[in-house]
Amino acid sequence: MNHSLQLHKKLYSTYKKKGLTENRREIVYNFTNGRTDNSSDLNTNEIVQLISSLTENSSSENLKYQISSRTVNKLFSLCYTYGWKKYDEQKKKDTVDIERLNAWLFKYGKYHKALNDHSPYELGIVTAQFEKIVNQLLKSL
Repeated sequence: MNHSLQLHKKLYSTYKKKGLTENRREIVYNFTNGRTDNSSDLNTNEIVQLISSLTENSSSENLKYQISSRTVNKLFSLCYTYGWKKYDEQKKKDTVDIERLNAWLFKYGKYHKALNDHSPYELGIVTAQFEKIVNQLLKSL
C-alpha cells in the first residue's frame, strides 16, 4: 500500500457514506485515467485528492458525471491529436468527428458500442485503448 492505513480507512468510510462501495473500483480506475482500479496502488497525494473529490460532491451521480466528463474530454483531446476533427459551420470552429470516433468504437473498441452508450468505467477503458494507439502513432513519426 502506497499510503497510510488511516487514509485507506477514510476512503472506505467515504465510499460507504456516499453509497459508492460497489463502484469503488470504477471510481479509482477513472480517477487514475486507467492506471489502476485498486485504491491500494494510489499514492498519498492521489488518495487525499480522491477523498476530497468524493466529499465535495453532493451525490454519487454528480461524481460519475464529473469522472465521465473528464474522461470524454481526454478522449476528445486524443481525437484532435489523431486528426479526427471537422469544421462545424454553426460553431465556426473545429469539433471532434463523432461519426469517425463512433465507427472506431464499434469496430475496434473493447465494448463495440457508441460513445454515449458506455458507462464511466467502460469510457476509461476505451480511452486508455485509444491513447495507446495515438501514442504508437506519435512514436512512429
